[in-house]
Amino acid sequence: MSTPRLDPVALKSMLDAGTSQAEAARYFGVSASAISQRVKSLRAHERRHPSPETYGTGVTIINGEISAPDRLAFVQRAVDRELEWALDEARQPTADRKGLARTILALVSEVRQQLGLQLQISKAVVDIELVKGFRETVTEAIAEEAPDVARRIVARLKVHRARRRAVGLPALDGGSDAA
Repeated sequence: MSTPRLDPVALKSMLDAGTSQAEAARYFGVSASAISQRVKSLRAHERRHPSPETYGTGVTIINGEISAPDRLAFVQRAVDRELEWALDEARQPTADRKGLARTILALVSEVRQQLGLQLQISKAVVDIELVKGFRETVTEAIAEEAPDVARRIVARLKVHRARRRAVGLPALDGGSDAA
């Protein structure tokens, strides 16, 4: 039986569940210092990137990173809070209206950028779904007419998917390549 790869997500889960660093080292087949170094690295990463609890519930994490829509939602909530503060301050009789106007304009600009990014993400998701549907329709039609050709096409699609994974790119359809 081969030893499991030192997966940072699995390590964090084990440590959060109460596993000692020594037990984790035995599990992954590495030295205790390797675990200690990885823990330090994880802690540094958590300081640079706040924990998912900061972003609210229903967070999607991919390879230990928060998803783009959840990051957008977090930024939107932060901008909303800052905008609300700036508007409240602007209503005060002693407010620096010019300074607050610049702040409000910057926050509104950020909102526009976030909305643009969200639109791009939505369009990409729709495009992926369309490509997936087209591929399935074409593969089914070919399978009806020439099953051997369909099997070769599916085999090629699997090769392409493996290549994408090998370079760290996600699969385009999120499902299996079988027709």
